Amino acid sequence: MKNFSNQYKKYFSKKTFLSLLNSLSSKNVFKRIIILSILILISSISFGNNNQSSLPLHTMEMIDSISKNKIKLTEIPEEFLNNKEFILNLILKEPKIYKELPEKFKLDRDIIKIAFSKDYISLEHIPDSIKNDKTFILKLVRINPRLMDSSFRQKVKEMIIKKEIEFNGEDGFLNLIYFSEYAYDDGKALYLKLRNGNYTKIRRIEEESDTEFCQSPEFWGYFKDLGFYLVNINVVEGNDVYLISDLTGEKFHIHNSYPNISPDKKYLVYADGLNGFLDQFNGIEIFEISPHHIKSVYQKEFKYGEFYIFHSWKDNNSFLIKHDFDWETEGDDPQDKYMMVYKTNSSWDVKEFKK
Repeated sequence: MKNFSNQYKKYFSKKTFLSLLNSLSSKNVFKRIIILSILILISSISFGNNNQSSLPLHTMEMIDSISKNKIKLTEIPEEFLNNKEFILNLILKEPKIYKELPEKFKLDRDIIKIAFSKDYISLEHIPDSIKNDKTFILKLVRINPRLMDSSFRQKVKEMIIKKEIEFNGEDGFLNLIYFSEYAYDDGKALYLKLRNGNYTKIRRIEEESDTEFCQSPEFWGYFKDLGFYLVNINVVEGNDVYLISDLTGEKFHIHNSYPNISPDKKYLVYADGLNGFLDQFNGIEIFEISPHHIKSVYQKEFKYGEFYIFHSWKDNNSFLIKHDFDWETEGDDPQDKYMMVYKTNSSWDVKEFKK
């Protein structure tokens, strides 16, 4: 009864509260309903005021005072210092405060992610128990890869080599770690190392002008034995994918999705019928590729709106594309239809294929 009545003592005297409780045993149903309604209402108000997720009054004034060094974090009232929602708002404005937080908030993953996103906190300030959580650390590096020290980058690279991390070729973040000795991104541009030791760069343009359009480069890998970097450039109308020579920095446009290289690395295939823009190529294009050389040898365009995607290589000279499928369904479906693209004596051709 003591804990229960404490919840209501700021609204009633003890005598009044007990009187209300006694009224619940009344035979008057209407009276009991009224009393229960009052107690439920007060309970919800009390719960809301005690809920740690709600912000204390004068939160922004307190954050402003801390930001201007008018008051230290250790000097603020307990209702602020123990309130996670307040701490989250504080870190949004002043991420450097993270290193001064109570231990329970230093361990809070939501707070850590905000601190990383604000471009301040580095690995050294995080408790050891968090540092040893590789899955979570990978999430942090994705939020802000430039804040991680070189030793952790090397650790991630080793995990990629050992296949402890699932490595998607279109993952710009992991590609930059894996090929860190050849490519880096400083936030302003993507830099690619040429064979002579110099770098070619692709600028990140965030504001459009009369002479420049917005673009954001994304590093998709390095085919070192072929001498080409693979870069995706996001633009307002979609994206463009390029092979970039590591000798000259020259760019070769190969449409707008990840290309597929044959097992013997002699052919590079673009096959995509999921494009959403009328001016983008919907079809198949096959390139003959060798070190520092690329040439288009076959092209077949499909009607706009025909859905199909590259499926798999059958061998060095043939591959499957999947078409007439439900693109919302993951994986293969027995109802999916396929076409095989194969090399002939003089060119390439396409035919229906039953899988």
